[in-house]
Amino acid sequence: MRRFACAAAAALSITVNVAPAQSAERPPVPGAPRPFRVPPHRTFTMKNGMQVTLIHYGLVPKTVVSLVLGTGAIDEPPFGPGLASLTADVLLQGTVARSAQGVSREAADLGGHLDVSTGAVATSIGGEALSEYTARFVSLLSDVVRHPALDPAGFERVRQNAVRNLAITLQNASDQARQQWRSMVFPDHPFGHPYSNEKTLLALQLGHVRNFYDDNYGAARAHLYISGLFDDQLIERAARDAFSDWKTGLAAAPRPANPVARRQLSLIDRPGAPQSTIWIGLPVIDPASA
Repeated sequence: MRRFACAAAAALSITVNVAPAQSAERPPVPGAPRPFRVPPHRTFTMKNGMQVTLIHYGLVPKTVVSLVLGTGAIDEPPFGPGLASLTADVLLQGTVARSAQGVSREAADLGGHLDVSTGAVATSIGGEALSEYTARFVSLLSDVVRHPALDPAGFERVRQNAVRNLAITLQNASDQARQQWRSMVFPDHPFGHPYSNEKTLLALQLGHVRNFYDDNYGAARAHLYISGLFDDQLIERAARDAFSDWKTGLAAAPRPANPVARRQLSLIDRPGAPQSTIWIGLPVIDPASA
């Protein structure tokens, strides 16, 4: 989908003192572009279906470790917009063996941090670490993803944060327009609900999170990326030790999005708003089209 945003703002009349014109100087001639070479990388697949890509890159002794899972808002049930984000955020609330503070402290001790992000079709969990601690960071990441505590206290903290952040987000005119536009174009698909609502978030329970985790988290949908300076054999062994016995899980089910192709107009009245936000969109050909 293509989308265009434009804003109409009031024009101000101002007086400007213009300096006398000076002789124009030619800008320097641009130099030749520096060549970029794709860094060497290697990908292997474990018996449980999980893929691992090792990318040797950079000069600083650090690594970026990212586990990308093929799940996101697209797998949310019709009654539960926001469930994918809640599930991902709960992972950082502690594991069976580590508290939330323990996870954060250990990631810092390894020279980095651990974050999660959820999108429409993918969830990413990972962060940075010093090269010498990459193997331990992979082990920590495995514990967070594979053995989350999923306890009521952690869930409630995440849910309250989600409600507060949602209220802030939907005060933005652009996000309001995006929410309305997506619901018109994808009315019967998870893509039509880029944001949840307070009522839905408060209705979701820890059991919903556990079910979403069980159904969508597993090796079959996982791809681990490690980029930076590291010992190749050591890190491959660490990845296999950490993830080779993870359950395969369910493969992602196809959920094609069929946009509505008809003329529609929706207006959101915001009295006193200093500007207008306009979204215009239309279905276009599929990327696979000749």
